[in-house]
Amino acid sequence: MNLKEAQSLLHNKNKFIFMGEELYLIKKHLDQLKSELNPDFLIFNYIELDQRTESCEEVLMKIEAVPMMDTQKIVHLTNFNFAIEGNPWTEGQLKEFVERLKLLPRDTKLVITNNEISAAGHLGAYKSLSKIAQVIKLGRLDIKELKEFLEEELQSKLEGQKISMDLLNEIIKLSGYNEKKSTTSLYDIESMLTQVVALYQDKGKISKADLQAHFEQKKEADIFRLLNAIRDGKKPEAFREYSLLKKSGEHPIKIMISLAKMLSSMVGYSYYAAEGYSAKDIAQELKRSPYAVESGLVFVRKFGRTKLINIIDQIVEIDYKMKTGDLDESLYAELALMRIFDIIEN
Repeated sequence: MNLKEAQSLLHNKNKFIFMGEELYLIKKHLDQLKSELNPDFLIFNYIELDQRTESCEEVLMKIEAVPMMDTQKIVHLTNFNFAIEGNPWTEGQLKEFVERLKLLPRDTKLVITNNEISAAGHLGAYKSLSKIAQVIKLGRLDIKELKEFLEEELQSKLEGQKISMDLLNEIIKLSGYNEKKSTTSLYDIESMLTQVVALYQDKGKISKADLQAHFEQKKEADIFRLLNAIRDGKKPEAFREYSLLKKSGEHPIKIMISLAKMLSSMVGYSYYAAEGYSAKDIAQELKRSPYAVESGLVFVRKFGRTKLINIIDQIVEIDYKMKTGDLDESLYAELALMRIFDIIEN
């Protein structure tokens, strides 16, 4: 089932299970349902309930109550436990819940979600509910769906202006959304699109090179925050910045490679500085930003060229161990950061 098919079902059914890890899509589909309600009385007719804190009877009473000042209403039942074992409701209550939902009038739409569960086919309560409710899977998009999503979103944001397939492919590549183990979500993609639209509005027309330059600069700024935390010896802050980079979709290996490249550049700046070049001169010579050069020289002055080379060597060594199978990939960046702090503290 693709996204368009899922959206069409919202008009034809009245009981749904939204399943999947893409919270952006869950919200989008909920918003589509809510758009059919009278906005003046939305507060009465869009009801959000949490299974963890509401009894079965309380939930059923609120579901079965008639709409107020409107012809329809929506009930969103969150954090629903699709297992029978450990459920806050008894097995008997779950059976009654299913039976009474079979009689749910068409003027009430029920959406059941659990943001922690992306696939629940093996869970007992899910099996009985999925027989009477439409399951809509809102997991990660495949490449075709992602392109369609980007086209639709950008045409809307750019007021119908079409974007080339080359640029769409570049956005996908820069986002890392389809990479293995990517943590980039559609909320991250939406943030990228906001920046793409701003570039369009600023330049009138943009190229792949414009996109690459913009997002490379942004990534560099994020890496600089990590570097600054390392420079200042702020270990918790450094790990927090690393976590934010990882959460934004940056792969740990890419983060460490970027870090090593920046440190290598700093070593290069130090040789120019030793020959009497100012930070401004170095920036012009190497076509780098003055801020990057000045920050790099501060780093070199604080720790010395030898320590920076030792740090780069450690990153290369850990990278080699990971690639040869001697080190688990999940520990790669964390271990590299610990080694970096060992070097600068000794």
